[in-house]
Amino acid sequence: MTPSDNVNDDDIKEGQKNLAKLAQGQDPEKSGKTAGTPYLKSYPTHKENEIRMGGIERPKTPTKRQAVHKRPLTKREEEIVRLISGGLRNKDVAKVLGISVKTVETHRVNIMNKLALQNLAQLIRYAVQKGLIHIDVEK
Repeated sequence: MTPSDNVNDDDIKEGQKNLAKLAQGQDPEKSGKTAGTPYLKSYPTHKENEIRMGGIERPKTPTKRQAVHKRPLTKREEEIVRLISGGLRNKDVAKVLGISVKTVETHRVNIMNKLALQNLAQLIRYAVQKGLIHIDVEK
């Protein structure tokens, strides 16, 4: 027995009518058998689900306008900031400290997250402001 053995001509005609209604922008669920056919059933939107579930609110992620609480760096993280801000690559920092490159990368991600920084320029500015590196200005 195949799935097509269960479909009769009336089901096919009903399906064609419903497709025609959909094409015309009408709601086929208001008539006939479509309520029981999952492939023609409309499912609730995300917003409808939220309303039905009592208006679940998600915590907002911090934006640039919201104040982000900066956490202090560990001594090791400060050392990594100093070396990276001094121009060393992750590979070079790993050699100097005797740790793996992956560990340096992990420290770097944690540093950026702790300080809410997005790029290397911001990290260098932080290092200068905190006195971790000094920039000599040529005259």
